[in-house]
Amino acid sequence: FKPTALTAADCNANKEKYGIQNCMTGDNDYWGGAMKACAEQGKRLSSDNELTMLANDLYNTTVNGGDSEGFEADLDMDKANKYGIPLYESSGGGFSTIILWGNWEVNESRASVRDFSSDSTTWHSFGNRFYSGPQFWAVCVGE
Repeated sequence: FKPTALTAADCNANKEKYGIQNCMTGDNDYWGGAMKACAEQGKRLSSDNELTMLANDLYNTTVNGGDSEGFEADLDMDKANKYGIPLYESSGGGFSTIILWGNWEVNESRASVRDFSSDSTTWHSFGNRFYSGPQFWAVCVGE
């Protein structure tokens, strides 16, 4: 799903309920909006390990690596379509990145993300929580 922004007031009033430790000072917290949406469904935002498992499946290989370490592989487009992963055709051909929020909160302004493109996947710990471009999405999981 495409998260909507969480306001600072909503975050400060409900951060324990949403599983957030630190609220942004502004009203454009899209990672916080993803955390809220998952909590309201009785679920949680995907963990970094779960996003890595998804990458393993989507790229038909074993993905690993640390922060900002990219892994080059070809995305299985049939699987991406089956999962409903929205990919955006780039102007130069191929597909540009979709980015999924992870549930790891770095601080009040950053959270983890994993990006998926046609030929690579990368995990980052520096997704700015105010990012809202068309490529930023989230996946909730149940226990």
